Amino acid sequence: MFSYPAISLSFGNIPLDASPESAAKCERLAKAAVESKDFSLERVLEVIRQLQVPANFTRKNVMPVGSEYIRGMLFGLYSYGGTVGVSAKTSQHPWLTKLLIGALRAVAPDFPFSSIQLNYNYASRPHVDKNNLGTSFFVALGNFSGGELWVHDEDGQEPCTLDGDEDVTAFYHVGRELNGQVLDARDHWTVFDGNKLHYTKPFQGERYSLIYFASDRYKAAPKEVQDSMRSFGFDFDWGAGNLEEVLRIKHQKRAEIARQVAEERAEEEKQRLLSRGRCIARVWANAWGLRCTAVRDEGSDFCGVHGRRWKTHGRIDGDLPEKKRDEMAFWQQKNVKAGKMPPVREGATILVPIPGWPETEYLGETMQTYGEYHLKQKRQQSTKKATE
Repeated sequence: MFSYPAISLSFGNIPLDASPESAAKCERLAKAAVESKDFSLERVLEVIRQLQVPANFTRKNVMPVGSEYIRGMLFGLYSYGGTVGVSAKTSQHPWLTKLLIGALRAVAPDFPFSSIQLNYNYASRPHVDKNNLGTSFFVALGNFSGGELWVHDEDGQEPCTLDGDEDVTAFYHVGRELNGQVLDARDHWTVFDGNKLHYTKPFQGERYSLIYFASDRYKAAPKEVQDSMRSFGFDFDWGAGNLEEVLRIKHQKRAEIARQVAEERAEEEKQRLLSRGRCIARVWANAWGLRCTAVRDEGSDFCGVHGRRWKTHGRIDGDLPEKKRDEMAFWQQKNVKAGKMPPVREGATILVPIPGWPETEYLGETMQTYGEYHLKQKRQQSTKKATE
């Protein structure tokens, strides 16, 4: 089972923003690195270590259990509610932004990304990046042990069962058993799909992580936002046709998942009801006296319809009421004469001999003990009066 221990928090030293001193030092080092074209991961770590990474209280979907904040910063395009724009941290740290952009461009010159997430010293709980267009580049830096990234992968060899009190999504619900793969991104780049469930395994020590991704709201960015992004060094191709195709596929997958979830929930409900068993009442069924196909109500032998009406035809495991027996036998004879056979060989209430069914031949003798079907006589009398 997947679980993180609750964390006891103290709010006395939470940095709500980077201190002016740490921000200034970080910017000086970042500027020197960019101007010297040193985009190595070692240099990136040296620079971000100078920064007092602020607290974030809004990203509740990634907060470890028991936490009320995490420490992280977003650079580039943000999407919040119905708006998109350039994050405040981008303009506050322009040289750090350029350094982070250059670090990925040194190894992946063609990867499209609109946003960079910097995280510090927290292990994210299972979540999906709902605003992520798809593929993300990822690296973890610092002096730490553990902290691998688990990512949902049906072909993976690392199982995970979600526990807790809340579903991540309708698809990733509490109790779901999943396979995954574990990615070790310490000091080297790796790629994963942010739309799949993922989480950070526990770690010890100092750990920074950088995630580069394209926001799926990129098409909503107005021209002034696009121009601002370019001024900070982002080379995102806003009109790339392949991104539109990726977005289309993402929406298609979401629709497929929604349909799969609906089918799974319907099947789960069906199995839950079937676990109660079928109603024990006998029904008319064109005079063949079959068992009711409905599910029993909780704590009852009968469904909601037959809770009070089961005595009309009795229980399938009990005797047929005498008056109903005479009526049913009469109509079964009519069915047989018309060539209508019982729908099942076992489970029907057979009262008359059925041609070709030797096990019912004795019923010809038994029928002589049945009472008369008085409803037939009444109908005949009514028909006679109507014709006089």
